Amino acid sequence: MYLAKTPGRNLYQLFNADIHLHATERALIQNDLVTAIEQQQFRLLYQPLVNLTSGEIIGVEALLRWQHPTLGILKPARFMPIAQESRLIDQIGQWVIHTACRQSAEFRRLGLGDL
Repeated sequence: MYLAKTPGRNLYQLFNADIHLHATERALIQNDLVTAIEQQQFRLLYQPLVNLTSGEIIGVEALLRWQHPTLGILKPARFMPIAQESRLIDQIGQWVIHTACRQSAEFRRLGLGDL
């Protein structure tokens, strides 16, 4: 149903092996997201923001990744739409904010300033 609705309303899609594979992966990810939150399988990677004139690091961008136990490292494009639909996005967002703030405090403690 979701695949048929993606390009617009009032369309139909015949079921095939690709749709089955897509639906199976979607269900796997949705179920595994609950475990990922409980077991803190998410990671934040920090990409520096650099002043091109001075070469000074002026900040960092936090990039969310999911270290899935069997699928490897997943980028948000693969799991965030499912997290939004299954209403797990708020829990993930809270984890991201908490973790990024804790890391920011650690950066300050190390003398890196307010990144």
